[in-house]
Amino acid sequence: MTRFSFIVPVYNAEKYLNRCMDAILNQSFKDFEVIMIDDGSIDNSVNIIKEYQEKNENIVLYENKENKGVSYSRNIGIQNAQGEYLVFCDADDWYAKDTLKIFNKSIMEYNSDFIVANYYIAYEDKKIEVNNTKMFVQTEITKKECITYMPTTSSAKAIKRELFLQNKIEYPTHVKQCEELPVIPVLAYKSQKPICIPNFVYYYYQNKNSASNKKVNDYSFFDITFHAWKQKLDDKDYQVEIEFRAIEQLFYSKLLVMLKSKANRKEIVQEIENFKAEYPNFLKNEYLKKYNKVKIIFIKILNYKMIFLAKIFARIHEKLTG
Repeated sequence: MTRFSFIVPVYNAEKYLNRCMDAILNQSFKDFEVIMIDDGSIDNSVNIIKEYQEKNENIVLYENKENKGVSYSRNIGIQNAQGEYLVFCDADDWYAKDTLKIFNKSIMEYNSDFIVANYYIAYEDKKIEVNNTKMFVQTEITKKECITYMPTTSSAKAIKRELFLQNKIEYPTHVKQCEELPVIPVLAYKSQKPICIPNFVYYYYQNKNSASNKKVNDYSFFDITFHAWKQKLDDKDYQVEIEFRAIEQLFYSKLLVMLKSKANRKEIVQEIENFKAEYPNFLKNEYLKKYNKVKIIFIKILNYKMIFLAKIFARIHEKLTG
């Protein structure tokens, strides 16, 4: 059995594919395959992949006849992977050279089935460290921590393929954003030995044309994915943790996106009132003590419906993060 499978969904990524594939193929640990899933690209992406295929026998290409979305493509990769562990990569991002070596060392040391590492936000002229793992108390992650803090992104992780299959977990294809919430934190929660490592292994490129940076006018995906995630947990035992994730997902993140997308004031106020009706004492949640102070200020501004100040916050956030 192959040790690792990279799973890379591709859609019109000709500008970035060489960088992404070179970084994968130049890994210092060599026991891996690369599964490329082209999602109906209309640029030169498929031809670039086929050129690499001619020189590298560990590359497998699947082609969707039409654009199906990143979830559909990732599911194809999961279903067909030969690797014991799966490593996800977006086509405009890349991994550090020793990533698989680091992951394999951690697997050998801890016999882990789920590993989360740190990443960089990469710009053309700089990179910013994002410490995914600082909230975890020890290397071995608890169930409570999986629910509360586990980052939703698929990248910068090594996940045992068996976890997907045994728990019948797939990426939801009926939503286009937040699709990772009912997948990645759930896999961590259901894993036998989730661990965090301090290494920075992934470069998340800030491409302003990517799906995650597009403004939206339908925000229902926040609620759909949150409830799909919640249904997969033993929610009676983790009410405080679930409430904290709700604060992050349905209050902070959803309202920030609404503000960036210029939703009207009435709509925003109604969203605030709906949330407070569901979680009336959310500001007393014990996990907020460790929350980012700037985020707490934003949450309190929203709580008091100071929409003008919230809009200023959203504009500053957009300038800083793209």
